[in-house]
Amino acid sequence: MDQVATLISRFEAGISTAIPVILWSFIALWGINTIFPFDIYLAQYGLSKWHSEVLSVAVVLTLPLFWVILDGSIARATYGMRKRNIRFGNPDGMQINIGRCIIRIVAGIVLFPLFPISLMIALMDKRHRTIADRLCKTVVWNAQLREQKKVTT
Repeated sequence: MDQVATLISRFEAGISTAIPVILWSFIALWGINTIFPFDIYLAQYGLSKWHSEVLSVAVVLTLPLFWVILDGSIARATYGMRKRNIRFGNPDGMQINIGRCIIRIVAGIVLFPLFPISLMIALMDKRHRTIADRLCKTVVWNAQLREQKKVTT
């Protein structure tokens, strides 16, 4: 029988994914502004200094998010989830497709400001589903057990 991932393992997976993304963002921001001053380049084309700085920061900070979305959707689990051996799946425990996984990861990122509410909902749900899980009709499963099920079936 499949086991639903615990809230602790999901929280640890989120932290394990967020830390490299934040570090990569700061390194990329420092590196791009040092090697290639994107904001100065944009200011030469008529944008104000403020607009060019905001745009350069927005571009640099979205690059790590694209990595999380693409990497996580291909593997059906974010970097931190793979370290904890948990995966996204449908309510039956089967693997979801890449498109649905992209939508789930984006929903998790967009709904992050609602984390306290989502945590309370997950605590009351027997499958520990967050708001994003409920919207996308997904459940986070322990990966080993799900793979064993596929082998025995």
